[in-house]
Amino acid sequence: MEYSIVRSGNTKEHLNKYSTFLSSPFLKLNYLDIQRCTVQYLQWQYLENPVGQFIGYDAYYKGQIVSHFATLPVIYSINGKPTKGLLALNLVTHPEHRGKGLFLKIATKTFEDAYSSGYKFVVGVANQN
Repeated sequence: MEYSIVRSGNTKEHLNKYSTFLSSPFLKLNYLDIQRCTVQYLQWQYLENPVGQFIGYDAYYKGQIVSHFATLPVIYSINGKPTKGLLALNLVTHPEHRGKGLFLKIATKTFEDAYSSGYKFVVGVANQN
């Protein structure tokens, strides 16, 4: 399978696509709920964060989004100094496309962009995978 890996977009069209993908039936038993998948919520989370806009990447297969990863800017105090970092969330890969290395591809691109933009760390919470 050939995938295209692209930086996540910040337009209304992109937010609609992410909202639909994150609300997919294959996630019904997952941690996401419908309230955290609305376009309004994603706009607040991804675009209206006072620390900055999200950084992420998406994988597409035959023009359809099959994996999405977003990180939100945060500022933590490290050794008494405010330090810019990212909170990783909303990593979702469609079940038919799991096990193909998409997480590593989109996470690596996200982390490369974050480092070049001056972010010093990424915080993430693992799930059973």
